[in-house]
Amino acid sequence: MPLLFAAVAAADVESQIAGGRGAVNLLLEEIGYGVLGGILAGALIAAIVVYAGRRDLIACPWRQVIPAAGAGLAYGIAFLLFGAILLEPVLGELSWGLVLYALLSLTIVRMAPVAVAMLGSGARAQTLGFLGWFGPRGLASIVFAVGDLRDRSG
Repeated sequence: MPLLFAAVAAADVESQIAGGRGAVNLLLEEIGYGVLGGILAGALIAAIVVYAGRRDLIACPWRQVIPAAGAGLAYGIAFLLFGAILLEPVLGELSWGLVLYALLSLTIVRMAPVAVAMLGSGARAQTLGFLGWFGPRGLASIVFAVGDLRDRSG
């Protein structure tokens, strides 16, 4: 991932959307905020385990799930901050039209084709909603899936 971050930082500087920051500064910000997000997620999960553990609020089988949830939280925070850093210079240029388009693209434009493709399948509305939201993601999903398969086979 650091190589991806470095490439994205260089591309941002090259395309002049980095807000005058250099690629090294942008890369260090991305990594620094990612580390900060990981520390915050770890501290939050530790506090939950300590607080809930002292009060016996977590059943033993569920204690194993909490660290995995913490890892997911750390991953989400890191990529949320990563995206915020990359988008920060262009957020001032947002218009209501762009925001509306983004929201429609993430919901109706994405979910409607899945629902149409599933016509006649007898699937319930909840299933259609799930498939529409979590279903096909396009070329990026294929690339990441192939990369994951190569990592596992190599």
